[in-house]
Amino acid sequence: MTIRLRLTLWYAVTLVVLFLIVGGVVWYQYSRMVRETSDQELAARAEDVAASLGKSAAASPDTADPAWRGIFAAVFTRAGTLVSASQDAPVGLTPPLLGRSTLRVRPDGEAYAVEVIAGPDGTTIVAGRPLGKIEAGLADLARLMLFAGLAATLAALGGGWWLAGRALHPVSVMVREANAIGTGDLGRRLQVPAADDELGRLGRTLNDMLDRVAETVRRERRFVAAASHDLRTPIATLQAELELAADHGHDPELLLAAIRMAHGDAVRLAVLASDLLRLAEADSSGRELLRQPVSILDLVAGLTTRFAPVAAAGGVKITVGGSDAVVLVDRVRIEQAIGNLLTNAVRESAPGTEVLVMVQATPPTARTGGTLVVDVLDRGPGVPADIRDRLFQPFGARPAGRDGRTGLGLATAAAAVEAHGGHLRYDERPGGGAQFRLDVPLPPEPAPEAPRPVGLLPSDAVRTVSPGPDARGAG
Repeated sequence: MTIRLRLTLWYAVTLVVLFLIVGGVVWYQYSRMVRETSDQELAARAEDVAASLGKSAAASPDTADPAWRGIFAAVFTRAGTLVSASQDAPVGLTPPLLGRSTLRVRPDGEAYAVEVIAGPDGTTIVAGRPLGKIEAGLADLARLMLFAGLAATLAALGGGWWLAGRALHPVSVMVREANAIGTGDLGRRLQVPAADDELGRLGRTLNDMLDRVAETVRRERRFVAAASHDLRTPIATLQAELELAADHGHDPELLLAAIRMAHGDAVRLAVLASDLLRLAEADSSGRELLRQPVSILDLVAGLTTRFAPVAAAGGVKITVGGSDAVVLVDRVRIEQAIGNLLTNAVRESAPGTEVLVMVQATPPTARTGGTLVVDVLDRGPGVPADIRDRLFQPFGARPAGRDGRTGLGLATAAAAVEAHGGHLRYDERPGGGAQFRLDVPLPPEPAPEAPRPVGLLPSDAVRTVSPGPDARGAG
């Protein structure tokens, strides 16, 4: 069932319910008013007859007064004998009980509304009228209201269908335009209604989403182009070098030189393939996130020890500072991120300078999470302004080359941080150089586990599913 049809039906059902409620109330109030007016007329007729009898005992209830047209009157003795009656009085009328309430009697099979009062000399005066005309009028009113309600409902169905179509027309236009957008036409956007309403906001939201999709596709295309170029070059070189080795197999020196060059290209291919695998693993849609309690200063100190020989060879000193804390993170991914940042900082630093690693950790509690912030600062040349917007994209900062750099280090670091739900950003360091800040949110502390029976394997790992596309909507 389409939205247009559902809106039309809901509109019609709502209108029918409101009409039944309002029509029922109107009909009830009108019928009550009619009966009250009839009772007042009957009471006035009975009082008029009583007044006439008070003036003359021989007075007759018959009268030509047009005000009493349709209302009969009758006078009974104390014993219930009919004394006199108007010409329109029903045959076989018997005196009802005294009372001000409207009664129904059926002396001839027809319903009558009567008013009974006590007259002079012990007589009983009855004034009444047939109920058939009143009830017929009320029935006609009910039929008229039902007919009007049916006509209004049909008109509401037509009008609701038309209004719903007019209201949803921009949606139909956006659907057709969205279906027409293909992978080769990513610059096309939806026509957004001019009104600042829900449909306008929907159109702008979809256009923003298309902008993000287009940017993602362009980034992936750049990645594929750069990766294919970086793979094609060493593969072609390796092929030429192997052909050269085959052609100069009789010359040991040329053969050895060709083999060494081929080995170098094979190593570069292996490094590029390894970095691509690390990037895929570090991404949020890659390996499942495994959080474990980690002393962050111990982790950074271990990385510093690992990079110390390379830094010393370049005349660079690594200094670690900050506060220690035990945090729940994926150790492998965090080591990848900080290690890649250290590699970049040591490589870009000038001899005689210092790479500073500052650690700040806000420990989580049982109710609120914490934050892990790691800053890696160097005194290198910094990042040119023209590549900062693609700094953390694969091959965005520097394409792979024969210097052993693949251009995937910062992209892998950013993917590892984003897998934790955090951010990696670049700032210019005051006084010159670069500052990379790793900001990772920490989950609240898990509730203490109940004592487990002896013999079960202990586990201190807290496993969570990374917020990647494959994990969305999991319940």
